[in-house]
Amino acid sequence: MKTRKDLKLISALLALLIALPASSCSSKKKKYEVIKETDPWFEVTSFETANLYPSNKYEYSWFEVVGATEDSVYLMAEASKYYDGDYNKLTDEELLQLYEQSILRYSFDGELLEKTNAISYQDGKFRTVQKAWISDGRMNLLERIIERNKDNTESDRGYLLNGEELTIPESSWHVAEKTSISDIYTTNDYKVFSLYDDKWNDEFLVVVKPDGSQYEPDFSNIFQYGISGIGEMIPAENGKVIFQVLLQNELSYVKMDLATGEASELKGLYGSEDTYMLEYCNGKTVSRDLKGLNLVDAESGTLKQLFDYSNVDESFYDVIDTQTLYVSDDGNDIVLGGYVYDNSYYYSGDVYKIMHLKRADRNPNAGKTVLTLSLGEDAYPEYSDLYAAKIYNRQDNPCFIKFVMPYDESGEYQDVNADILLLYNPVADPSDSSRYLDLAPYFNFSDASYKQEYFSNALDAAKSGSSIYRIPLDISASGIITDVSNVPSGKQGFTFDEYKKFLNDKCNGTDPISKTKGFEMSKQEYFTKLFLNMSDVFIKDGKVNLEGEDFRNLMLFVDEYGSDISAGSNGLGFGYVTEHNRSVYEAEMEIDAVLSGKSAEIEGKIGAVYGNFYSFENYLDRYRLFGSNIGVYGLPSYDGRGPLTVSSEFVSVSLDTKFPDACADFVKLLLSYDVQCHKESNPINRKALRYIAEKKLDYYNSSIDEESKSDRSVKKAKLGPEAIDKYEEILSSSYGGISAGSSIESILREESSAYFNGQKSLDDVITVMQKRLQTVIDESK
Repeated sequence: MKTRKDLKLISALLALLIALPASSCSSKKKKYEVIKETDPWFEVTSFETANLYPSNKYEYSWFEVVGATEDSVYLMAEASKYYDGDYNKLTDEELLQLYEQSILRYSFDGELLEKTNAISYQDGKFRTVQKAWISDGRMNLLERIIERNKDNTESDRGYLLNGEELTIPESSWHVAEKTSISDIYTTNDYKVFSLYDDKWNDEFLVVVKPDGSQYEPDFSNIFQYGISGIGEMIPAENGKVIFQVLLQNELSYVKMDLATGEASELKGLYGSEDTYMLEYCNGKTVSRDLKGLNLVDAESGTLKQLFDYSNVDESFYDVIDTQTLYVSDDGNDIVLGGYVYDNSYYYSGDVYKIMHLKRADRNPNAGKTVLTLSLGEDAYPEYSDLYAAKIYNRQDNPCFIKFVMPYDESGEYQDVNADILLLYNPVADPSDSSRYLDLAPYFNFSDASYKQEYFSNALDAAKSGSSIYRIPLDISASGIITDVSNVPSGKQGFTFDEYKKFLNDKCNGTDPISKTKGFEMSKQEYFTKLFLNMSDVFIKDGKVNLEGEDFRNLMLFVDEYGSDISAGSNGLGFGYVTEHNRSVYEAEMEIDAVLSGKSAEIEGKIGAVYGNFYSFENYLDRYRLFGSNIGVYGLPSYDGRGPLTVSSEFVSVSLDTKFPDACADFVKLLLSYDVQCHKESNPINRKALRYIAEKKLDYYNSSIDEESKSDRSVKKAKLGPEAIDKYEEILSSSYGGISAGSSIESILREESSAYFNGQKSLDDVITVMQKRLQTVIDESK
């Protein structure tokens, strides 16, 4: 029942931005900002709504913002109590006792001033609120009348607007009886309807004037190639409404005067990719971009910054993923609302947080030097990273961490001269030493205490000799997922001959590495992956040697078992190995297909998939079905080595920073137990992994109790701490990692392709590939 505004908007935005072409404007002559007392800063008072619907009594609860007046915040809440029985056998009156819909009125400081029941039952019909909004200084309600049929389906029986019967307006093209209300807004006795024609699957607009006359806005004449749909309706000042217009490949905004029906495109408003959300609150139109909140001029669409996300003692994520509820005329008071993060890949609908921001008389961080935290290309910040910035800035440090999105107004990636970079890349490039600070002197990773505190195999995999330029923040084990009975006891992986036997005996000859759905790859991609899996054999102490039998056996194995599909047909192009972790989803989809009987069986019989245990929840699904009988094994190699250690997120410090000690302190904070407990993926901190896994296991076991209450046929067994022990053992046993640069990967693909396509002999490929690889390595020193 979530609306579009409830989605993690930053996720969708970043997904768009990282797909755009990259650009660079590198300039290392960085000037550091020192915060002044007069610089903006907002003090925050916040409160949460969790106590209204405790999780031990309510199966779910959900909150939606209605809006705010000059002294109150309005929310609409829905909640459902647990019920141990068959819902289909409940009477309407009994069902009403389990379900709650309320309008909540809070003060800006968190006091619940009023709670109004918003659902009722009378004469065999339910009356429930579809939408609530603030306009003309009051709260307005659109209510649906619903009748529950004998087969437990529902039928609409009309609408009420503020308690009075509402008639759906007739249309010149649509029949009212076949039309439902998608959205509505009222102001100054104007009614703006967004209607949906159930018969023709069409959405259209109707405006009803105070005198009862009406018209149907049409924006197609504004855009040369027409429009494909109408999105959100955003109220604006002076009797205007702004509509989000869906074009063929982009969004735009149109302002319309309700009195005249005149409409025009707000070009100034959506002139950049980073303006991704419009809101209306107490007479003001507000836009949200990657930097902060902006006041919108409804006439021109021009923006004036109202608030920078960095100017408050809250995490960047916690303020960007909110709704603006109230803005004072002078901009010194702002009220935001949003769901509370619970490190489960989403913001929980159970707890809603209201933040009241008041501009401070002075900036408490005055005198601190601003250090820039940003992202490498294709990187994505976890909540824990930005939570760490909040914790760091609270401490008595000489520096202040400011997170900056590295995208310009057109959505292109920009080098922002960051001091600290979060990187999404399982590659340790040979050129790292010329770009990043060696962090090894700041840590004693060889000490026994570090090995007890962290997954040292992930740290070892990231090292370049004795140096470490990219410190991993998470860990996962990647390899062949299958039942342990399919692999001889004591084995962690496969030699080439063992893998051939495994494919023939257990997988019906189908190689899960190259044939797993979503992972299909050409021979050159397959070769590159296996080469990097045992690159330590071929590249030692900066010297390349491809003249041994191990390399020949690798090439011959891939030629025999690899696929002849064209390079890049897996949809990831030639960056496949670099994009290793992006294919986790496809692997999981394949596992799900296996478990649902759509593919080869795993359970104690045949079959395997190539995959990645990237979270305890992901592993828990497998463990629930197979217990200790599920395992992950290494890719085929000359020595049968174990599964790969793969990290999806790294942190590096710029070699050009003037504050290396402060940056290293922040890196240490990213590795700390407190921060790592907020990670979505597997934390590299062992204690934090245990904490997260215990929470997930408790939730899983409690969900079994609740599931069995509502469905007595459920016969699932609870899991004990041994599930966590097994998971930690798998992560600890993973070995090595991918360590090569993009230049090296390109050479591997190009030269191996020449052999697989019959253009060169194996001897010729070995000679040329060895020479080219050695040149790249020498040049990067």
